[in-house]
Amino acid sequence: MNLKALQMAYNEIKKGENTQLMREVAQKINGRLGPSYELDSAWCDVVDHRAEQKKEKLDNELNAYRTNLIKESIRMGYNDFGDFYYAHGQLGVLDKLVDLTRLFSF
Repeated sequence: MNLKALQMAYNEIKKGENTQLMREVAQKINGRLGPSYELDSAWCDVVDHRAEQKKEKLDNELNAYRTNLIKESIRMGYNDFGDFYYAHGQLGVLDKLVDLTRLFSF
């Protein structure tokens, strides 16, 4: 892959939350762009920790919505989870969430 494309990908990924993609791009760069484009493990750890906290918050909110049987809020909770998983590159989970979101649609 072109080094310029990898450099651009690295810079764009760093703006997001997909640490798995960051690891893959850093591995493909393999130090050919200098030390500033090596895997930033500290960034990955911080983003992963923040993601875990956000996931717990979303899960608690969704459980509260389920307890109160607020149909629209449950649907929005599943949408929020979908956005979360999409931002983190976990696309395999989205099929299940789409089905659950449809279940609670009007």
